[in-house]
Amino acid sequence: MSGRDRVEARLLPPAQLLATAPWAAATAVMLYGLAVWAGWWAMLAVVVIRVLFWLRAMLKFWAAPDEITMIRRHRQWPDMVPYGPERTEPFTALVGAMLDVTKAAGRSDTWLRIVLRTWAPEAAGMALPRRLVAVHISAARELPPHHLRAVVAHELGHQLIGGWIFASIQNLVATPLSDVFGLPSKVLIAVMSVRTRWEIVPTALMAALYGVFLAALTAAMVPAIGLHSAATLAMVCVLQPFPTMWLNWRGEFLADRVAADLGFGPALFDYFSTRGTKFEPFSFSHPGLITREIRICGRVRDWPSDQED
Repeated sequence: MSGRDRVEARLLPPAQLLATAPWAAATAVMLYGLAVWAGWWAMLAVVVIRVLFWLRAMLKFWAAPDEITMIRRHRQWPDMVPYGPERTEPFTALVGAMLDVTKAAGRSDTWLRIVLRTWAPEAAGMALPRRLVAVHISAARELPPHHLRAVVAHELGHQLIGGWIFASIQNLVATPLSDVFGLPSKVLIAVMSVRTRWEIVPTALMAALYGVFLAALTAAMVPAIGLHSAATLAMVCVLQPFPTMWLNWRGEFLADRVAADLGFGPALFDYFSTRGTKFEPFSFSHPGLITREIRICGRVRDWPSDQED
């Protein structure tokens, strides 16, 4: 990565955590209101339950095994840890892609950990803590080698950004409030990605949705901080998904630049251009493919005439 990219990679995770400050404030306000209304024991009970659920999720998240570990466990306990032969071929392809990418990045063969996953088929690759890259088994089986390398290179970019500690804290302080009261903005983002014209009915429905959630969040905080402060904080919280979306997009752009700088930009461009419709809409977590392709074109200087191996 260039010096500018390294700075952005260091600043992005704390910026994403800072963006959740409104939800952290709203959570603290609602907990204080619960303590005033039902007593401090009720507040402590809610905090303990939330932290226990968070710890359970984080332990499962951070302790996710890689494919090598799963194979070893299967050999030790074949009856308890099943491992089907259908995973052998895609795992071999994934190992080859991983070795090519880590070599291009100047990393050791063991720097990245890889695993085949069977959930969330809409995403070919995912970056998880402890340098684990989870590639969907169908992607490892069906993608051409240069596309698979591009996917792994993009996920390596996410691993270089890191910030898993910040992400864990963000999950603790922002959820579940952000999942519930951030829904109107996330719905609006989803609608904006596929709708170029707005008619009266969709506009009225979105306005009503915002009004209901804003009023509910305000009412939940009024007993603790009063109407004016509660309404202001509720408005900031309801609109908070938009700066978070922008930061999510920055992370995707940065991971794309890492892949391009490692020499996998043309393959990544080709992978995007062959993913269904070319005009794939943007989302809360990912920018549109057209925007990503344009940025890759600006990053790559040497375009090979043939991508296939």
